[in-house]
Formats: sequence, C-alpha cells, structure tokens
Amino acid sequence: MNKYRKKESENKMKKILIDKTNGNTDVLIDDDLRDIATYAEEVSMIFSSSKIVIFETTTGCMIIRPSQIESINISDLSKISEVKNESNEDILKD
Repeated sequence: MNKYRKKESENKMKKILIDKTNGNTDVLIDDDLRDIATYAEEVSMIFSSSKIVIFETTTGCMIIRPSQIESINISDLSKISEVKNESNEDILKD
C-alpha cells in the first residue's frame, strides 16, 4: 500500500514555468494532489490581481507582479518522465 501512495504522490508533481516580460523564465516544482486543470485554474487567478502576489509551492515562494508575466506553463512531471522514458527505449530490429 505504501508503494501505491508514493506512486500517486509522484504523479501529482507539477512543473511550473513562469515566462516574464524581460525574457527570463522561472521554474518552480509543486507537489499538489489536485488535477492539472483545477490547479491551472487556481494559478490563473494570479493574472486577475493588479497587486503583487505571493505564489507558494512546495519548493519555496515567489513574489510576483502579474503585469510582468507573459505566460505560465504547468505540466505534470510524471507525464514528462513517461515521454522521456519512451524516447530512451532501445529498439532492436532484425
């Protein structure tokens, strides 16, 4: 049962890329149990604020000025690693 819980937790890791107007990109990792659609909807609330926002993840906090953000990309880390694993598989042909 512990293996199942660990695997479920690993599947919920999210990678957040914050593209800023100055051309820089910040990367955050968050361990959150919500599905990616619900999580993205909540993160999108950052854009509705005209003031500074504190964005807290499991790896730390970031103080963000919404007017300085061009986009936020959220991806499920388990799906990224699945794609990498598939591309690293050796294919044997006769």
